[in-house]
Amino acid sequence: MAQINTPIRNQNSNSIELEKKQSKKVLEREPVEATNAVVSNYEAFTLNVRYLKSELNNLALSSTRKTPTPKQQKQFEAQLKYIKSLDHKSFDYHLLNYQVGNYDFSRIKSLKTAAKIKPLDFTVLKELSAYYYIIDDQKDLSNHLIKIDQQGYFSSDLIAFATNTLLSLPKKSVLVSHGEQDTYPLLIQQKIKNIRSDVEIISLEHLQSEDYRKKLKKQGMKMPNTEIIDTHFFDQFLALNKNHNIVVASTLPKPYLMKVEGIANAGLGFAYESSVKEEYNLNIYHQLMKQAIQTHIDTAKDQKILVNYLPYLFSVRNQMMEIEDQNSVREIELLIYQIGRASNTLGKIKKIMK
Repeated sequence: MAQINTPIRNQNSNSIELEKKQSKKVLEREPVEATNAVVSNYEAFTLNVRYLKSELNNLALSSTRKTPTPKQQKQFEAQLKYIKSLDHKSFDYHLLNYQVGNYDFSRIKSLKTAAKIKPLDFTVLKELSAYYYIIDDQKDLSNHLIKIDQQGYFSSDLIAFATNTLLSLPKKSVLVSHGEQDTYPLLIQQKIKNIRSDVEIISLEHLQSEDYRKKLKKQGMKMPNTEIIDTHFFDQFLALNKNHNIVVASTLPKPYLMKVEGIANAGLGFAYESSVKEEYNLNIYHQLMKQAIQTHIDTAKDQKILVNYLPYLFSVRNQMMEIEDQNSVREIELLIYQIGRASNTLGKIKKIMK
């Protein structure tokens, strides 16, 4: 049996389904203006809101950056200005006014106004959770995360993977996550379910906030000399904080990891400049992860999420082969094959395991 040095991954990312890694170019487009003959104020408002929401969503899903380019930001502000001229009291205007600010807390009044209009809107709850997380308001953070959890916005599979990720990490890890689909399940499990309070969760999405970067600096972390959160920022951030037990979530898009050297599996993440002992992954597998992963396989509704376990399982399998523990090798290969069958990747797995 051959050792597996390169785990199976989606060609476009390290994760399947946790984040839809796609980067769409923002179209150069002027606001759709109302005319008596063609477009009413209501139609113009609806079209511009829909367009701006779409572009903000595309940026959030980008596999290379979180911060809009100056050209994008200028376009967003122009779109927002026109939306304001059509209905400055609307829920959509207030929410978008905050979102276009890229975590600029001087706009927090707009977000709170949107919350008064639609208190259970998912985007409102998510943005307020981020705000309270960054300013360390644990009470309001918990209240908003509970509402997100109660509404069932995140699937049981995302929650299960977040739980297992936290449980798998070395003590006092600093876990760097990507965006909505990985960050908030992690926060829910940590802050509401009290799982691994020793782990610091840093979202690349939240790092757009100047207040958040200042807060982390006060905690002893170093920040790159740029406000643009992208793959270059990420590379510099890791290099500047080698001594902070940083673990990168396996859900980060592939471009963030392509140029990073010196990372190795640490539980269900990748440790940078790791001080994690070689036997850590093997020990945590026998103590906890074997049963946890099997349980998730047995209960999964979205089987593609299971692929995120493969880098860790391949790493542990390699260690088992090195110490010639053939019984454990066969056992872990059964888990790998189960994931392959469930996620329709069995053919790829068989090819590289020959």
